[in-house]
Formats: sequence, structure tokens, C-alpha cells
Amino acid sequence: MRELTLSEAEQVGGGESWGHFLANIQDLSAFGGTTGSILGYAITGTVQGATRGGFWGGGIGFAAGFGWGVGSAIYDSFLSQ
Repeated sequence: MRELTLSEAEQVGGGESWGHFLANIQDLSAFGGTTGSILGYAITGTVQGATRGGFWGGGIGFAAGFGWGVGSAIYDSFLSQ
């Protein structure tokens, strides 16, 4: 009998895995960075503004994704039983 792979364990268990947790962080960071770049350029009209907006947007997106993941894990572990 062999051990299950990570994707097989996720399918059988029905729960979220590290891959899903990291994908949420990546998605929200990319969205925040893109949105921040567009808004930074639109507001300042310079590449420097786009760079700063992208940096801050990506950071905020990372924080949101991490918070979402941790909050979901806490909810799933303690409150949904």
C-alpha cells in the first residue's frame, strides 16, 4: 500500500491544503499589485507612481490573502465543528 500524494489527500479529505492556502495569497497579491500599479499611474501619471502603487498594492494583497487563509483555518479547526 502506498502513501497518498498531496493532491490525492486533498481530494479524499475534502479539506484545504497548503497549495490552496498559498494560491489564495498569490492570487490576492497579484491582484493587489496590478490594481495598485494601475491606480498609482492613474493618480500620479508617472512610472514612479505605478511602481509605488504596485508595491503597496501587492503588500496589501499579500496581507489580505494571508489573513484570509489563517482566518479560514481557525474557523475550520475550531468553529465549524
